[in-house]
Amino acid sequence: MGKTERWISHVDSKAYCGYFLTAQIEFGKSLPDITHAWMAQAGSLRSKLNQEAQDLSKFYVPTFAALSLTWEMTFNAEAANMTPESMAILSDFPESIHVFVEIPGVQDEHVEEPQVYWSTDPFVNTTEAIPPGALTIKMWWSTEVRVAWWEPRHYEVAEAVLRRHGVDPTTNFAAQSLNLPLLEMCSGQRQDDIMDWGGFREKDPHTLETLRGHHEIYQL
Repeated sequence: MGKTERWISHVDSKAYCGYFLTAQIEFGKSLPDITHAWMAQAGSLRSKLNQEAQDLSKFYVPTFAALSLTWEMTFNAEAANMTPESMAILSDFPESIHVFVEIPGVQDEHVEEPQVYWSTDPFVNTTEAIPPGALTIKMWWSTEVRVAWWEPRHYEVAEAVLRRHGVDPTTNFAAQSLNLPLLEMCSGQRQDDIMDWGGFREKDPHTLETLRGHHEIYQL
């Protein structure tokens, strides 16, 4: 994700210290790409559903997802008295750290909660340079998911085209032969075409466990 430098600030004879990073991550496929992949195998997916669930107009396909992330790791105390001893402690923290984000997937209508890791080494997970309990991670994120769905007549046309080319629409042969990604059906009803959510967590920098009472998930 990136590299962030240590900051130290002084306010009213108090010293503050930490690391800060923001990021915007976007991922997904274009609507034409998704449409081709979906329509080439929608009949195959529908054939696996029970009779009551075969109305594909109730299902949607994610086409785009964006993650906005604000991540900071700050000195655990509210502030330190600006003495030579406290400044020496803050100056002992690494001048820079590397922050990594595991690209989240889309589960149902939500982008999954981002998993963020940090290290003082860009290639090896190393956190020993910062003593346990010295810093606390605070992470805010918000996500946006755009989805697409199609009316029954679109599926009728797609199945007619496949049959005209001698392809059984209840199989995914067309998708495989065109080297399109194979999709899986997830449960869910049709939703708004844009769905947003977000959250906040406060974590221990070494275990990455959420501190008790310091988390919140919300719909935007």
